[in-house]
Amino acid sequence: MAFECIEKGYKATVCGIDSSVLPAECLGMPYSHRFLERLPEAADPCGENGEFHTFVSDGPIFNSSVKYSEDGQDDSLAPFLTLRLLES
Repeated sequence: MAFECIEKGYKATVCGIDSSVLPAECLGMPYSHRFLERLPEAADPCGENGEFHTFVSDGPIFNSSVKYSEDGQDDSLAPFLTLRLLES
């Protein structure tokens, strides 16, 4: 399912991670083959166990892509890190 979403043209950004499972540098990465290859073996590639969350900004069912900018990270709920996203 994870690879299928990428191959169908959906564009997503990793906007939240559990830093006890994934390294902090995964935050803000595109949800891509490269990201999936970096996941620990125990992590679900769709984030079904809360390892990460994504923001989908474009894809075949969108009329137009969602424009946004990144505004740093929030670690107030550590070990959960979130990427602050702003509408552009």
